[in-house]
Parts: sequence; structure tokens; C-alpha cells
Amino acid sequence: MTVIVLDEAKLNWLAAKHIYFYRSGTRPNINQKLSWLPNVEVEPYVAYLHVEVRPDAHLGGYALWPMGAFSYSFSFLPTDTKVGRYCSIATGVKVIGENHPLNRLSSSPFTYDLTHKIFSQACEDLGIGFQSAGDPIVPATRNLAPIINHDVWVGADVLLGRGITIGNGAVVAAGSVVTENVPAYAIVGGAPARLIRYRFPEQTIEQLLSIGWWNYAFPDFRGIDMASDIQQQLALLEEKINLQEIIPYRPKKLRNSDLLAVSDEPSLSD
Repeated sequence: MTVIVLDEAKLNWLAAKHIYFYRSGTRPNINQKLSWLPNVEVEPYVAYLHVEVRPDAHLGGYALWPMGAFSYSFSFLPTDTKVGRYCSIATGVKVIGENHPLNRLSSSPFTYDLTHKIFSQACEDLGIGFQSAGDPIVPATRNLAPIINHDVWVGADVLLGRGITIGNGAVVAAGSVVTENVPAYAIVGGAPARLIRYRFPEQTIEQLLSIGWWNYAFPDFRGIDMASDIQQQLALLEEKINLQEIIPYRPKKLRNSDLLAVSDEPSLSD
């Protein structure tokens, strides 16, 4: 993890790369922290719109996680989350922590992770020699980060399980708890989240997935009425693609090396 302190020069550099920390008109205060992981990849025209306030000096502030063009998040997500293009993430979205084992003497982390201060200190005070099961650094129960594919709308106050994938075009209703994968173009809701309906008929969904319209920059869709019937929109879009009037949008991604180059100070945390 790398953490830097934002100043005017860094904010200007990020804005020039079309990475924003505000929706419109208001710049974030300088001296906020910005953190990211070494594998970060960020496309231009994205917005990270939430400041996390934490007492720990190495946490909080803004964070970058992999995110595709034309996406924004009003929520502070873990830096290993992956978000595609054209995603809309509302406020209060959180990712559930690591799973605890259910088939051991206890679900408490003392069975797999003695790095927690209360457990390590107890072993020191009450008797050295207790052995936990599993890696004390990365517990065996750890899951991968959630993956949010393209054109996903996540409503307010949603809880996302680790290791899940939300398919292209899906919608997650506010207040949902998502513990399983969400199919493409599904609308899900509830706790746990269940299928409500699909956004479009199956044939239309197949067309949308085949075209992969998110591979293009939306300004190229000029001449297509966004309020018209979806079949009309798809027909006009396919025509533009077939006539090579538009080409896939492949911008330069901002990576760890780029971010480190602009920072004129050492990281606060490695």
C-alpha cells in the first residue's frame, strides 16, 4: 500500500489525467491522504467521491482502486475492488470482511490468526505455545475482492460479499446484501439479494453483451437518441460499428509507476 498527501500540484496532475475527487465545481481540500495498491489501474474520466475519516494516520482520506472510464463511486471501497466502465456506485456501499470458519471449535479468529493484538497478548500473558491453524498473515478463509463489471448500478447502503462478481448491466437495489454472483442485466434486491427481474428480454441482453457497447466512449454515440427504444439504439450502434464510424476506446491507464513518479515524497506506508 502506498499513501501520499495530496497537495495542489498533485490534484492538478490527477485532474489533467481526468481522475477527479469531486462531482462538479468543488475541489477536495489539500492535505488529504491518497492510497493505492501496486496493481492499481485507473482509466480516465473517473471520480472517487468519498473521503474516509479514520483515526489511524496511515488510513482514511481518498483511495484509488482499479476502475474503468466513465465510472464514479460515492463510497469508499477496499483498494482491491475492481470496477468496470460506466458504473454508478451510490453512498454507503461496503464490502463484507473476511469469512470466519464455521467448522472449528470457534468462529473466533484465534483459531487462524494470532496477529490480532488481543490474541497475541493473551498467548504471551497466559501461556505461550498455542498454535492456530492456517497462515497468521493471510488467513486461509480469505476471499478475493468483489468484481463489479461494466454498466453496473449499485444502490445506497449495499453490502457486497468478497469474491462475488456482479455482471454487466446489473442493478443492485439499495440496502441489499449480495452474497452470490449477480447475472448480467439482472436486478437484484433484499438480504440476501435475490433476483427481482431482468432489465431486458433475453434476446436483447444477448445483443447488448455481443455488442459490448462499454468498449466505446459515449460521445461517439452522437446521433443516437438515448430516450428511444432500446432496439433502435442497438440498431444504430451496430451500424456505426459495422461502418467503422466508431472504434473501441483504449485510453492509457494510470498505473502505480505513474502515480509514484508524480509523488515527490516517500510513501507513508509500504
